[in-house]
Amino acid sequence: MNIWLEVTSLIIPGINDDLKEIRDMANFVAVELGADVPWHISSFFSAYKMKEVPATPLKTLRAAKETGIEAGLNYVYTGNTANTGDMCAYGENYACPYIDPGNWLDVPVRAGEKNYIIGK
Repeated sequence: MNIWLEVTSLIIPGINDDLKEIRDMANFVAVELGADVPWHISSFFSAYKMKEVPATPLKTLRAAKETGIEAGLNYVYTGNTANTGDMCAYGENYACPYIDPGNWLDVPVRAGEKNYIIGK
């Protein structure tokens, strides 16, 4: 049976943003699931019942990404944040897949009260 698995961790300040806990998450993915399982580290934004919790700082996401790479993960991505060049894992054995914008599909996305079209 072929199964594709990816893991996403939402990093919430004051709840699970401790570097030791992030290291434990990265090691779990690497050891228990495999080094080739993509790990997405997502930023938290204040909303609903957690409005008092601040957004995840970019420096925390970058530290988590480095921790994942140090744990031996081959595909570590940051997300739910502005694209600052950190979206993909880079290095000797890391690469971000190239997507030709000419091959994108028009995908409608709703964010708040605005609608966006991603693609052509």
